[in-house]
Amino acid sequence: SPEAYYHRGVLYDLNGVRTHRKIGYDAAIDLYAQAAADETRAIALKPDYAEAYEGRGKAVAHRG
Repeated sequence: SPEAYYHRGVLYDLNGVRTHRKIGYDAAIDLYAQAAADETRAIALKPDYAEAYEGRGKAVAHRG
């Protein structure tokens, strides 16, 4: 479901932020990429899912 992809994306992004703070940016890049991919999948399934657009934006911004 789009909601499942959205929530998983949020968790990947939060883990990326935590990893970034504790270990460093290089260790967090894959988590940010996975978050963006999950949010994109949620958008593909439900194009009007505003929260997924916001989540994808945050993940991409964190990834740089």
